[in-house]
This record gives sequence, structure tokens and C-alpha cells, in this order.
Amino acid sequence: MKFYYLFIYLLIFSSLSGQDTYHQELLQQLKSEFGLDNVSFVLFDDEVNNINTQYTYGNISIESTPVNNFNFSYQSTINVTRPGTDAWNTAFGTKNQNTIEKDELILVTFWAKKNSEDSELLLFAEHTTSYDKEFYLTLNLTQDWNQYFISFKSSQRYPVSGLQMGIHLATLAQNFDIGGYTALNLGTGYNLEDLPSSFTASKYGGYEENASWRADAASRIENLRKADLNINVVDQEGNPIEDAKVKIEMLEHDFGFGSALVACRFPGNNCYDATYVEKVTNLDGRGHGFNVGVTENALKWDAWEEEWLGTPQQTINAIQWLIENGIDMRGHTLFWPGFRNMPDDINQNKNNLPYIRTRLLERMEEMLSDPTLSTLITEWDVLNEITTNRDLEEIFKADPDFTTGREIYQEIFSKSKELNPDLKIYVNDYIVLSGGGSGQNVTNRYEGYLVEMQENDVSFDGIGFQCHIGSQPTSILKIEKVLDQFYEKYNKRIKITEFDISPMVHDSVQAKYISDFLTMIYSHPAVDAFLMWGFWDGNHWKNNAPIFNHDWSVKPSGQAFIDKVYDEWWTDESKSSDSNGKVNFRAFKGKYKVTVTTESSSRQSEVDLSSPQDIQIMLDQSTSISSLNPKEFLIAPNPISEGYFFVQFPSQHENLDIQLYTSTGIRIKHFVNVNSNERLHLTAVPGIYLVAIKSGSGIVVKKLIISGM
Repeated sequence: MKFYYLFIYLLIFSSLSGQDTYHQELLQQLKSEFGLDNVSFVLFDDEVNNINTQYTYGNISIESTPVNNFNFSYQSTINVTRPGTDAWNTAFGTKNQNTIEKDELILVTFWAKKNSEDSELLLFAEHTTSYDKEFYLTLNLTQDWNQYFISFKSSQRYPVSGLQMGIHLATLAQNFDIGGYTALNLGTGYNLEDLPSSFTASKYGGYEENASWRADAASRIENLRKADLNINVVDQEGNPIEDAKVKIEMLEHDFGFGSALVACRFPGNNCYDATYVEKVTNLDGRGHGFNVGVTENALKWDAWEEEWLGTPQQTINAIQWLIENGIDMRGHTLFWPGFRNMPDDINQNKNNLPYIRTRLLERMEEMLSDPTLSTLITEWDVLNEITTNRDLEEIFKADPDFTTGREIYQEIFSKSKELNPDLKIYVNDYIVLSGGGSGQNVTNRYEGYLVEMQENDVSFDGIGFQCHIGSQPTSILKIEKVLDQFYEKYNKRIKITEFDISPMVHDSVQAKYISDFLTMIYSHPAVDAFLMWGFWDGNHWKNNAPIFNHDWSVKPSGQAFIDKVYDEWWTDESKSSDSNGKVNFRAFKGKYKVTVTTESSSRQSEVDLSSPQDIQIMLDQSTSISSLNPKEFLIAPNPISEGYFFVQFPSQHENLDIQLYTSTGIRIKHFVNVNSNERLHLTAVPGIYLVAIKSGSGIVVKKLIISGM
């Protein structure tokens, strides 16, 4: 990346001038309006020198001129002629002229207004070589002059020129005016909350309690995430039982709520942690836990081959344990196509396409054809972060049959489906919703890649949005807009795959934001799962997981998660059956334990309420069922495996009523006017069932075993 410096000598010998009027009045403003004193400067304390030391690059031109009757004395008109591939392809910025110590409070301020119809400024402060950011915020200007403040607590020491501050501008062609760009150092004598900020995290888009999106989301949740459960309680003769107590207890959501999980933490592995394992299935102390998960690193290509935290078999063992404990597992990631995210030999052999193709095939065969792993994981993030990790794409530009190099992704999709026809292919990326939300140009590029993939013979099945939320949380309104946009365009399932929030956001704001974020995505018809990128600070890349502190105490954001998922969106309810034996519930979709109790009997059943259900539960209310002789009724074959059975009985019992119940009393099939030896077809999972055979003179209950279908 080439930098060139813009020297605009507006005044001869400007460097000899003292603190100018703009900076003097700025200090007075900070003292009178915000009570801030003892301020030093990060940049120069005069406008001219600050303008002279600014740099630009990309498709940009700047014209700086003196102005009157403004708070500042010089106005710069910035014109961006065309967008770039990435937001940072065009920028203007400056570097600190004075040392900044760790933990010092820095305040960046400027005035700006837009001249073009649209504007999108991505404001940054970052280390000049590592590009580690102190902030990265999106600003859409208005047509009026406004003063903007950005405050942050320095995460490290910056020597002179160690910190660069400015604006990335390549999201779109635009024209705007800016004046008075400067930065001040307030030391360590204040709290960050004492400094003014135009980007207060607590005022993210849609934060208001009366925001209109809330009522719309609540209505969608009622319609999308609930279903009617109608229960009919009868005795063995089919008569309704009145005043039976019917209790439904939710066991698990139909919607996925989960986390990235560390494979080595599980039983028998290298870094086993009993508390970690217990919390996975018992987040709230009441036995409620995750129902979906993903391995954080263990299945990544280099981690798998190099056995970072354990052997492949130990990883498989952890996945088996999780599935056996009710947690569906996703695969992450089959290919993360940047050199630093693939084994070293890929870069070393980047000019050898046959070698690379062989390695790609070996990777797919190992992960998708493994006799155990392929049955445990049927949904993979096949491609991860392809918008910014483009080395594999660049390698395959050398293929004479390819145009962009991205055709290799189609080969990967096709081979993946060939190896595992039931595989669900996801494309996963952090752009669009992470940080504060990407600009439209980056979103357009991602959409273009997805269109390329969708138009081929083998497409993807779902889209993953990582959602690493930055110091200025992504607007809830933008989240809704993006979800709508991608769902309408691709009609694919969507998962939130790697949610977390910057530690720069106050704990109370994190709690409110996760509550609002969950509400929006739970209400959206395209989204079927929410996964955070780690749930405990002890295993989190930024030491700021949403649920637990390092000492396993629950965070405010963790309590907000629990309150939403296991209280507000959770159904435990009891009712009594009416005179017709009926009970009706409107419940959140998921798995339920249903307990029906009378004075003389009780029965428990499990129900999967993923859609409206009408079920009949039979209770034994008598000691003598009827005068029928059970030996007169023969069920054959028994056990059955061909999907049908028949009942043999004497001719005087023609036109029988036959009902099939689970062993817990739920009716799953009803046959009427059945004749002797008539084939009765059914589909059911293997197990023990009860067959209630009813004639005009009574009822007989027989046992039926289904061994397979």
C-alpha cells in the first residue's frame, strides 16, 4: 500500500505559529460543557500543521480553503471518485505527534457535512503496523455541519507515529466537507464515560424502549415460534376423561441456542474441565443448556492435522459426548482459504495446482467420509471468510478453465455433496454484520460471490453471519434489513454463528444489546440458530464471552440470555381437561414432557412440538377392560419390519376400531372398519407400542414391537 503526504502550505511559516483560535476555543468548550481540564494534544495544536501532516491514498482528492464564521478556520472538501473493493482502499488520515501511554483517555473530534446524496465514513484509530484497532465506527453524515466526538481508552503505549487515525472512504463514491480534525489526550484522571461521544454504545440503532421494531418482532415471535398443542385425554375405551391434570414442561427449544465449544475440555481429553462440561448442559442452574454447538478450532484444517489441542479421535469423542447429551454439532470449518489459515504446504506449493487439488480432495474425504464423523456432523461451514481470505481464489486463477479462480468453490461444493449427499453446506463470513456493520460496497461484493455459487449446479444450503459486535454495536434496524435482504435474495436458512461483543462496551449495554439482538433474530423467519463464539471468559479470544466471567459467575449479558431463552421464551404450564377430555396450550416450539394425572393413574409422554399437534393420550382407568378374550386377537407379524401388520380375529368381530399408541400413551395411528387379516400400513420408529382393539362388546390392548422399517 503506497502512502503519499498532502502538504498544503496555507500559511508561510505556519509551523512557527502558536496554539490557534480553534484549539483554544475547543479547550474552553471541553471545560465549560463537559468539565474536562488538564488536556494535552495528540496532534498539533493548530489547524494548518494538522492539515499539512495528513496523508491520503486511493481514489481521493482534497481541496483545503480558509473559511470565516465557523468554529474552525480551514475547511477541506474531500471527493472520492469511485468505490474500492474494500473500504480501506481509499482513506485520509494522520499520525500522533506526541506519545500516548497505555490507559490514557483520547478524544478525537471534527466537524463534517455531506455534499453528495450518500455518505459513509468508516472512522478508525489503529496501530500503524499491526492495524490493531482502538475503534472502527461507521458514520453517515447529514447535509448540516455537525461536531463529532470519539473517545477511547488507549489499549497500549504509542510512540510518536505509532497510532494512525482517520477515515476509510471506499465504500462508495462521495463528496463531503470536514474541518477541525484533531485529537486530545486527557490522561488518566477521568473515566471514559466522562468524555463526550457521538457514538455512545448504549444508543445503538433501535435501542429505544418504544422503538417500532419491538412490537413487530413480538408479533412475529408469536406466529413463528409458537404452536398449538391440543391434547385429548381418554380411557382405554376411548371415553373422555374430565378434570385430568395435564402438565407440559419444556425440555428444549426447536430453535438452536448454542456456542462454540473447546473439544479438549470434554471427558478423557487433554484439558478436561468438569465445570465447563457441566455448564454446557446447565447454564442456569435449573438444567437448561445449549442444544446446538460447534467446535471452535478442533476441526479446522491445520488444527486437525497438527493436533493443536488433541488427537482427531479425541475431537470425535468430544463431539459424540455432546450429541449424546442433546447438543447437535456443526462443522467449522472445512476451508478457510487464506494461507495463514491453511496448512503451510499449501502456500509452499501454491504454483502446483495438481498438488493443491489433491490436498483439497484429501481434506474433504477425511472430514466428510469418515465413518463416524460423517454421521455425527451433517452441517458444515464449508467456506469461511472468502471475501477477505482470497489466496485459494488467487491460486486457481492459473487454471486455464477458470476465469476468476472462485470456480474452485463450485468444485468443492460438488465434491462435498458427492461424498455426503445429506450434507448441509453453509457459507460463513464476518462482514456485513460484525463490527458496526459493513458498508454497502462490501455487502455487494459478498452478495456477488453468493450469486456466483447459487447459479451453479450445486449450491449452498445456508448462510452464516458471524456477528462479532464491535465497540459501536450494529444497529438492530440494520440487522433486520440485512436478514430481510439476504433471505429475499437467496431463500436460504440463516444462522448466527459466532456472536460476541467488544469488551469496550459497558456490561449493562452488552446485556441490553444481547437481549435486543436475540429478539430480532428469534423473530426472523430465515434464522434457525444463534451460536456465540464461546460462553466463558476462560475460553474466549477476547476474554469477553457473553455468559460467564472467568470465575464462572454469571454476567449481566449472561443473565439477559438466560432470561430470554429459558424464561420469557419457555413454556411450563398446567391445565385440567374439560368435559370432552380436551386441553389446549399455545406453547413455544420445542420438545416437551407431558404428564397426565388423575386420582387413579398417571402417564408421562414426550412430544416434539415443531408444528401444531393434536394428540390423544390414553390412561388406564379400570381394572377390567371388557369381556373380550385377548387370545381371540392375533397381531402378525410381531415384531414387524416391513411397514405393515394385520390382526386376525373371529368373524363376529368385523369392522373393528384399531388405535396404535406409543408406550407412553400417545396415539399415533387410527384405523377404522378393519377386517380380519387386512393389512394396516404405518410408519414409526423402532420401539414398543400398544394396539387398542375395540369392538362393539369391548376393548383389548395388545403389545406390538417394531424392529425396523
